[in-house]
Amino acid sequence: MTDAFSGIIGHERAVARLRKMLANGAFPHALVFHGPRRLGKQTLAMAAAASLLGTGTPARHPDFRLIARPRDEKTDKLKKLIPIDAIRELQEHLRMSAFLGGAKAAVIDEADALSEEAANAFLKTLEEPAPKTTIILCVESLDRLPKTVLSRSALIGLRRVSETALAAALEARGLAPKAAARAAARSDGRPGLALGFLEGGGMVDWYETEERRWRSLRGAPAYRRFAALSDLTPPRADREETVLRLRGVIDLWRSLLRKELLAGEPSAPSNLRRLQVLHQSLDANVQPRALLERFAITLDR
Repeated sequence: MTDAFSGIIGHERAVARLRKMLANGAFPHALVFHGPRRLGKQTLAMAAAASLLGTGTPARHPDFRLIARPRDEKTDKLKKLIPIDAIRELQEHLRMSAFLGGAKAAVIDEADALSEEAANAFLKTLEEPAPKTTIILCVESLDRLPKTVLSRSALIGLRRVSETALAAALEARGLAPKAAARAAARSDGRPGLALGFLEGGGMVDWYETEERRWRSLRGAPAYRRFAALSDLTPPRADREETVLRLRGVIDLWRSLLRKELLAGEPSAPSNLRRLQVLHQSLDANVQPRALLERFAITLDR
């Protein structure tokens, strides 16, 4: 069987740790992969599940389950939370004997989106683990998971990947060297974002648009800042879709600010803190437009 980890970009330390667990037959019942969006958490989780199950396609394996936020049947938009029904279905699956007589594996993507009921039910699964079963949770921040879950899980933090490794990976996938280097420099060390540049002009155009937007905010009066940000929170738009889009923009702005910080820009530290507050505030039940306008008013030039 092909090495399931061969397609992972970077994350050598995490991969080495997972390989050691597999080699020693000591894979934990629960793992938590944590790190920023589009860092490759789900990709690595799927590779780990593939290795455990001895398959190249875990999604098609009868002893694998992927749990994620469902889509609304009417609107096809992602729901805010993972419902308890998803965890109950997982529990029922784990109680059954393995179809192929070996291990069982499950991945919960965006585990911080578990509803309160689902999180409580999931805790019972961790307290009474089924034999030869591994559950991998993917989350941006450990602060978003209950301490009771963290205490029963092995934690693996993923770090940003070097531009050199990202550029090499993009070249290996067919991107020209100059384009690969440019895309890697724009990817903020995140493989998922880097691979987006392989999709063609859409990702490139998005990046350049948001980079210009960020530059336009600097030194502009408040009313121009509001105008520059207005299309990010269109009227009557679905809040969850708006928040998801804003998180992507904030991630890009943070990467630009980190470069400003390295270049010695005096306003970079305070603006980074303001962006962090904006990012965290999106979890509250507050209108995104109000949060964005408050950020625009306080932004240092």
